Amino acid sequence: MLKVRIRPKFELNTSSSLEEIVNILREKLSNPNALCTGTILNNGYFILRIPDDQSHFWSPRLTIELEKQDDNSTLVRGLFGPHPAVWMLFAGFYLFFIFVGLVGLFYGLAQWSLKMPPSALWGVPISLVLIGISYGIALIGQNLGLEQMHQLRSFLERSLNSSSVK
Repeated sequence: MLKVRIRPKFELNTSSSLEEIVNILREKLSNPNALCTGTILNNGYFILRIPDDQSHFWSPRLTIELEKQDDNSTLVRGLFGPHPAVWMLFAGFYLFFIFVGLVGLFYGLAQWSLKMPPSALWGVPISLVLIGISYGIALIGQNLGLEQMHQLRSFLERSLNSSSVK
């Protein structure tokens, strides 16, 4: 069964040390022919992106966090997500539709308690439908970026060398 997740995540264990992984990813990202581009924020945090010439509105980003383990191995955590502007756009939609639903609910209840027709209660189902539509659009967008998600993950796994990933 397909598991629906807005921001898919994964974990990999590797026998390489944190410093080795940082150096490998720096080297791979500096290659002009690399399948993706990236930003190194510190020695354990990366953001991988699709190159600008292949990028579109729904292109994902892969946030990577490296965590040193006791046995000198490294835990690699990956989190897929949209561009921050897209993420904020959908968060704004959700908040606005929730606000409209709550205003409709309270105003409708006030109308009802005053023996008026509670016409504002229509805001509740309308806002729920709009939230559902927004969620559906987000899932469609995630599906449009699915191939690029695989591209980012395969770049990471190939960079880490499949023999050191468990």
